[in-house]
Amino acid sequence: MAQQALNLRAEYAQSGDHAISSDDAEKILKIVINPPRPDKSLDNLKRLEVVCTVALPAAHPFRLYVSEYTRHFENFKSKWEGVQTREHCDQGCKDILHAQFVSLRLTKYWKDQAMSDITVALPSPTELMDSIEYQREWEPRLSPGLRQALKFDQFSRIFGQGPSSLGTGRDDATQVSDLTGTTGSASTASVLNSILHQLQQQAGQQATSTGAGSGGGGRTGGGGTENRSVENTSFNATLFGEYKTRQVNGRVVRSKDVREAVRAGRLPALPTSKVPGNNQSMCLAWHTKGQCSQSCPLSADHVPYTDTEYQPLCGWCSANYPSE
Repeated sequence: MAQQALNLRAEYAQSGDHAISSDDAEKILKIVINPPRPDKSLDNLKRLEVVCTVALPAAHPFRLYVSEYTRHFENFKSKWEGVQTREHCDQGCKDILHAQFVSLRLTKYWKDQAMSDITVALPSPTELMDSIEYQREWEPRLSPGLRQALKFDQFSRIFGQGPSSLGTGRDDATQVSDLTGTTGSASTASVLNSILHQLQQQAGQQATSTGAGSGGGGRTGGGGTENRSVENTSFNATLFGEYKTRQVNGRVVRSKDVREAVRAGRLPALPTSKVPGNNQSMCLAWHTKGQCSQSCPLSADHVPYTDTEYQPLCGWCSANYPSE
């Protein structure tokens, strides 16, 4: 019943007839998206879109992508209903395969973004539709473990073709309830729930740190309207190549994390920009990673430096840049 109440709140938000209160927003973030029934994955996408409106800024690239993808898929819905799966027995699970198709791409985005100092590009929002139109393979492969967690074979039996798909002595509605209910741990194994978990983390970060990425030098995924990557064509690989790829505990050190350590006082201040009249620090991502965001607050420092002018930053990095 609690999950049904959350779903109802999300449906109100989807309709546009009700503003999302802070209480509703907090509850919507706890929602579970269950495996979709045949031709119902659009509902899952719309539910995910509602969570995005709660968890992310309006101009966040992930939120924009989910909205754009949902819009394109809604326009494609009549054709989608006629799409046949590779294996006829999987037809009843077509929308679960669609959910996994989406989840793989969104999961990769968050993984890549966590390792990058700049905004990571998302795939085309028409990728699925284009693949189907051009008769390219689109169905993702499901491991045996994931098939079991999603109750894939049970879905196939219930929603497959012909009366033999229904279990003996149990009506269709009861069996569907068993698969899409929220009382058991396996029922929450929807392929999209890993994305919900990531969105919940993003919402938590926003709640505890307003403008956490506003310190520049590698701001990622923020709410700016211009957050595209900019390449430093004068990157000095001789001086900073080692910092561009340096790893700590198996992960490349991000400029964002270094700057947060500076702001927190765990590291000394970075050298001041050479640009006349600019009292801000040098942009660490631009100079040590060779790229940054177009919306970086330190973009005035996105200028070439000579080897001599780089000496203060070289000294700072030598003494303070994180290492094993």
